Amino acid sequence: VLNAASELLNRVFGEGHTRVAIGVPVLPMNSPLEMDFILSLKK
Repeated sequence: VLNAASELLNRVFGEGHTRVAIGVPVLPMNSPLEMDFILSLKK
């Protein structure tokens, strides 16, 4: 799932990114992953 999310980010934003994967036993609402973003947009 994380690889597919990374591919989507590359398609949407067009540049590479850094990612960190942390294993947890359970997430809210049985989500398969949680994603946080820090974006810098150019004018």
